[in-house]
Amino acid sequence: MVDTPERREFHLLPELRRSALWAIGGCLLIAGLLFVIQAPKLRGLIERAGFALPFILGAIWLFQYRMSRLRVDADGISKRVLWWWDLWPWEAFTDGRIHQGITQHGYEFPTQPWWSRKLELGLLPPTDAREVDSLIRRVWQPPEPAPRPEVLKIKLDWPRTKQIELTPQRIVISRKQRQRVYRWQKVSELVIWRLESGRRDFRELHLVLDEEALVFRRKPSQGSEASNWTGVPAEVLSSYLINSVCPERVQDFALTGESNSLDEVNARANRSEKERHELTKIRWSSAVLFGFAAVILVLILPWPKKLFGLLYCPVIYAYFCLLHKRIAELDQQLLDLESERKTFTRVAQVASG
Repeated sequence: MVDTPERREFHLLPELRRSALWAIGGCLLIAGLLFVIQAPKLRGLIERAGFALPFILGAIWLFQYRMSRLRVDADGISKRVLWWWDLWPWEAFTDGRIHQGITQHGYEFPTQPWWSRKLELGLLPPTDAREVDSLIRRVWQPPEPAPRPEVLKIKLDWPRTKQIELTPQRIVISRKQRQRVYRWQKVSELVIWRLESGRRDFRELHLVLDEEALVFRRKPSQGSEASNWTGVPAEVLSSYLINSVCPERVQDFALTGESNSLDEVNARANRSEKERHELTKIRWSSAVLFGFAAVILVLILPWPKKLFGLLYCPVIYAYFCLLHKRIAELDQQLLDLESERKTFTRVAQVASG
């Protein structure tokens, strides 16, 4: 039981609620356009309404995102599913039934129905997400770690398909008719990127060998998880490698939170600078591409279908807003990392002086 003095309800991020409002307006606009465009072709009112009805229903369905999405009280945490509430009791958090999700402030309830297995607090405003997460962390008991197997068999799907076998003595990598065998002493570097410090899973893992590097990646994808390998969970793979590789060759970094070392600061800064450079290139190239496509649609489509070309303009605008926001976040990250770097440098100078 968590001490909650009163029931609280939480809404989505303001930008997500605005997006829902734009989507509702877009559905209604498309429904109106279809009703008008199809009018000369169809005889009855019911036939014309049939074309517009799916978009009207879509607008009604989207309206739920304008309502409160999360409720916290003495019974537990309830998340909205359409217009109903689905309860995650506090007892489920205390007895190890709730797992950490792949996103920050995210949790999974594997025994729930598929539509209610995930709790994404990151969709709330940051202060609300931290408040609810702090309540959960007071009582949450993580599930017991899976037992470490003697041998791991993994299929790495990208960029090239490989079969990998890890044993206490060696690493075997097979691709087509070729096979390479490495002793663990041949691992020159193991770099692990976790979402937060202290987590068992990871977002990215680099196993660097003499002649090649194996990169394992996982990320959120449309409310689920996408990874470039199959065979074992991320927690098991991470634990197995850490126990097999020489500790001096392991770098265990976190993507969020305060940095734990100067090496982590520098590694984070390199990632942020690389991502910012790539997004800047994408922003300018896509501006030309999308702008050209919108003009072509408006020029070649007959009236009133030209209006569909104009409907792409808000979508393009939203896309560039997301790019601009991410670049601004990276700029702030780099400033924060520079401040952390100065702190670590100052502490090192004091210690050596």
